Amino acid sequence: MSQKLMDKKYLIITERIANKYSRCKKAKYACVLVLKDINCEREVLIYYTTNGLECRNKKCLRINQESGKNYKNCNTKHAEQRIVELFEADKLFYKNKRYKIKLYINSEPCLECALAIMRLQPQLEKVVIKRTREVNLEGLKLLKKEGINIQEY
Repeated sequence: MSQKLMDKKYLIITERIANKYSRCKKAKYACVLVLKDINCEREVLIYYTTNGLECRNKKCLRINQESGKNYKNCNTKHAEQRIVELFEADKLFYKNKRYKIKLYINSEPCLECALAIMRLQPQLEKVVIKRTREVNLEGLKLLKKEGINIQEY
C-alpha cells in the first residue's frame, strides 16, 4: 500500500476514534501516534486518544463561543497534548532512535498543541492533518516554521 493511502487510512481511523470516544460537546478531535521501526520499515499504531475525556459531567464553558478561540476556558486536555504526554511516559519507545513517529490529527492543532508536538523531535518524521477550518492556524504555522514535515488532506 502506498504511503498516501496509508496516511488516508490512518486519518479515517482518527476520525472514527474522535466520533466514537470524544466526550467534548463542542468539537470531536482525536490524535493517533504511529511508530515506524527504521530497521524494517514496519509501522505500528501505538497510541490513540481524544479530547474531552474530562467533560463527561461538566458544563462546557466554550459551548457558545467562537470556534478556535478562548482555549483557556476549556476544562479538558486536547488530544495532541494527551498523546505527547502518553508517549513521553513510555520508557520503551520514548527517545529510542530506532523508531520514527508519525502523528495523525483530524484537525489543525492549536498553538499549545503545536508546542507539545514539537517535544516529539527528533523522532518526529511527519504530522498528517485533516484540514477542517480556516481559523486558529497559528499552531500549523508554527510547525511549518520549525521545519516539521506536514501532510495536509
